[in-house]
Amino acid sequence: MFPQEIIVDICSRLPAKSVGRFRCVSKSCNSLLSQPQFIKIHLNQTKQFPRNQESLIFLGIPNFVLYTTQLNITHHMSDEITAFATKLNFANHCGINGVASCDGLVLVIDLKFNMWLLNPITMKIKELPSSHDVLNYPADPSNSGLFKCVYGFGYDSFSDDYKIVTISFHDIIVSNDYRENECSERFVNVYSVRNNSWKKAESSPYYHKLSRASGIYVNGCLHWVACRYSDFSDFSPVIATFDLKEERFYEMPLPSSIDFKKSSLYVEMLGGCLVIQAFNRFGVNDLWKMEEYGVAKSWSRFSISNPDLQLSRPICFLGDDQMLLLEHSGVLSEKHIMALWNLEDDTLKEVEVHGFEGRCFSTMTVVDSLVSPYCYDEAI
Repeated sequence: MFPQEIIVDICSRLPAKSVGRFRCVSKSCNSLLSQPQFIKIHLNQTKQFPRNQESLIFLGIPNFVLYTTQLNITHHMSDEITAFATKLNFANHCGINGVASCDGLVLVIDLKFNMWLLNPITMKIKELPSSHDVLNYPADPSNSGLFKCVYGFGYDSFSDDYKIVTISFHDIIVSNDYRENECSERFVNVYSVRNNSWKKAESSPYYHKLSRASGIYVNGCLHWVACRYSDFSDFSPVIATFDLKEERFYEMPLPSSIDFKKSSLYVEMLGGCLVIQAFNRFGVNDLWKMEEYGVAKSWSRFSISNPDLQLSRPICFLGDDQMLLLEHSGVLSEKHIMALWNLEDDTLKEVEVHGFEGRCFSTMTVVDSLVSPYCYDEAI
């Protein structure tokens, strides 16, 4: 094995921050470890062989700022779980409205729907150009209820490109019994990181008013819970799926046993699998996991039965039998924004987060990677 191959082999197994220190050894090391090929090797190693800690990014309210933290996977062996949050300060934004993540890159959207891509490890950041086809956020805040935008961020392996999708539309409720749209078209736009440009795609055939803002990326597609746009009288939900390769929509089957008339449905991702969460006012919080992507018969069901976690949102698995949850019911204290739930014995451990102010609005896992928001235009 040649010296360069040895360096690549060793560094591909290191955390992203440690690779950054190796780059400082010499110009040749910096050049070698900044090549797109090495960055992909390192990313694949990171995803294939999980590290000793899980990195999280979360949005705090009422200040609408981002924080990062890490949880060691051995924490679930301790009685007390403590994490330390770091505030992310960047750009000149007007408060964070939403986030999405893919391969260590984080999409950040502010309250006026300006967008940035950043890598929280390298702190490389890129402001995205605006799209002329995306509906503009209303200048008058009193009209913000007429504006709706859902979005998603993922990787298209066919074109080796990261893509952002926005679905924007106006929605006006004329009465309790009838809905009329000022603009019937749902503007769908796709941003290519490789080309640094937006383009318009076909309008969405779904009603996204009830969709969670950020779509879930699984298996080369983005997913939202939505309704068929043609039938407002029914409002039967479907999983609206946007294929990043084909850049078009299709439907994913919901579990047949879900009582959607009594439950609120949200799409999630756990352990690399598509998950549907259903909970209602009676405290039922069920999860359906699609064991084999795209196969309707592969949905398997389990419930979050602990009454203190009725409104909690799943974040990720820690180990084989522990699930990290974002607490939304107000049971935990401000510092205890997350909880670790044992699926086997139904026990609960609170996660205390220091350095965090306010309440946690949303959170997600982030892969520690070296991927640059400029990707093909600039080596990091």
